[in-house]
Amino acid sequence: MPRVHLILPLVLSATLTPGIVAAATPDAWEAFRADVRKQCLASLPEKLKGETVYVDPTGTESKGVALVSGRPAKAGERVTYICLYDKQKKTVEFSGQIGPEFVRVLNDRQREAFLAKKKDKQGTAATAAPGSADDEAE
Repeated sequence: MPRVHLILPLVLSATLTPGIVAAATPDAWEAFRADVRKQCLASLPEKLKGETVYVDPTGTESKGVALVSGRPAKAGERVTYICLYDKQKKTVEFSGQIGPEFVRVLNDRQREAFLAKKKDKQGTAATAAPGSADDEAE
């Protein structure tokens, strides 16, 4: 009989947990991504021209994560910042500048061209992202 006392809390927690996990709707995630994008662009450490922003769909448990890329007013090369958005405080933090030799964020036009090229090459081993070491061999 003592086992019933142990099993009941487990059953209750198992039945209540899915409701908590499924609480975020697609519209809520879209609003979250829009807020991350807005906050990251508004708080950039420097003005960038031609910004491209990639927001991770859900982020981590406590942070929203975005890559913000563009050309600084002072320099010609594109740079990328990692933007961390605190989900509770709704504040952002940034990494230092990351040069194009390490990461490249594609805008919509570039991404469409890359996906079209990838589709054309489907069935071959050339499935690496643009700018990777695999591209150098092509």
